[in-house]
Amino acid sequence: MGKNKRSLFFILLFVVFLLIGFSNAYDRKKQTDIMKEKVEELKEVKEEITLENNGSGEDEIVSDKPILAEYKDIYQENKDFIGWLSIPGTAIDYPVMQKPDDNEYYLNHDFDHNENINGALMLDKANNIEEDTNLIIHGHNMKSGEMFGGLDLFMDEEYLKERPIINFDSLYEKRSYKIIAVIHSQVYKKSDDVFKYYHYTGANSQEEFDEFRDFVKNNNLIENKVDMEYGDEFITLSTCAYHVENGRLVIVGGLTPNNSDNLEKHP
Repeated sequence: MGKNKRSLFFILLFVVFLLIGFSNAYDRKKQTDIMKEKVEELKEVKEEITLENNGSGEDEIVSDKPILAEYKDIYQENKDFIGWLSIPGTAIDYPVMQKPDDNEYYLNHDFDHNENINGALMLDKANNIEEDTNLIIHGHNMKSGEMFGGLDLFMDEEYLKERPIINFDSLYEKRSYKIIAVIHSQVYKKSDDVFKYYHYTGANSQEEFDEFRDFVKNNNLIENKVDMEYGDEFITLSTCAYHVENGRLVIVGGLTPNNSDNLEKHP
């Protein structure tokens, strides 16, 4: 191949890669716009419906509890919908999904079951939302800041002090948790004999709880003296991090008697 032909080949190759890059960026933006539009639509649904106006249709009952008024219509749209997570002062304000026996589906599907790189926030498949004392919610660490893309900002203690509360509504009740820990961890091999936070949905014994408490206290990146007692309830937010291979950034919030002065039921 002559010099000129070789140069032309590389120019054409560069143009092809450039076009592919633009196409991928366009697709990512389009999917993000679709996701954001749907989330805004769902926000409007839940904000418009009050306890005096129970929404359309008959009362929905899951298990033995009635669904909160503002979530009945959303639940009718997709019965994988399990609740709503928000952190005041941040962009985190999303529906939370749970697909039984499947932690993969909502990694790349949105509320409407469309393929979407943003996925959706999801409660771990192992969680029983009515019984467990630690709820684990997973979400992508998106460069755009969507989903859990802003959780790394909580490593700044000043940022955290201004945004200390995680609100999580299940289908049945509203709760608020105070952030007690920001942690760097990772996904381990099955054979690794270490505490794996992503398997901890609650303790059946003091010994199991002590493992969780020690993990939180020994790995906390923020200066925070919070008492943790067996029987307390927690929420754990988990997203990818890049300090190690298969790294994770973990935010733990506590709903505990010891923190009750700092916790409020949100309206």
